[in-house]
Amino acid sequence: AARRKRMAQTGTWASDWSKVVATFKSAFWRVRGESGALLSAPGSLMSVWWESGGGDELDEDASLAGVGFGRQSTQLANLLGGHGEEEALASSSTLRAMVVESLGPAFGADLVESELMGVSYKSWIADPLTHVGSADASGGDPRSMYGHPGLKEPTGWGVHFAGTETEA
Repeated sequence: AARRKRMAQTGTWASDWSKVVATFKSAFWRVRGESGALLSAPGSLMSVWWESGGGDELDEDASLAGVGFGRQSTQLANLLGGHGEEEALASSSTLRAMVVESLGPAFGADLVESELMGVSYKSWIADPLTHVGSADASGGDPRSMYGHPGLKEPTGWGVHFAGTETEA
């Protein structure tokens, strides 16, 4: 029982992450010979974008996914006026404008705006099974608030903690 309680009170690696998936009419980046992977401009609320759906060519929705970490993620959640209300935010004009602002420098704001069909948003800051602590981390680095203390201890062989994720 004590171990379960400790586990429930330990935030996980995605605790301060947020993700935006923008769905488009077509995979216009492929038509232009581009990969769809890009680093965002400084000050953007998303750090990196990548192709998450290749469009008709791959029998998928044409989409790009962006991810934000730490303060970026907290700022995005605060900008959108909510944490974890993803369905209500999906039609948010603020969220759509953020996507156009983030992708516009790479692809052209007019093209992004005309092709953009929908936007989905997920913030793990508000997820009770992922995040432990305040959703507003403006007072410091939110990554310092999670993780089992034992994972921060150095080991005799030089590795703190290593992990990976996989797609099935």
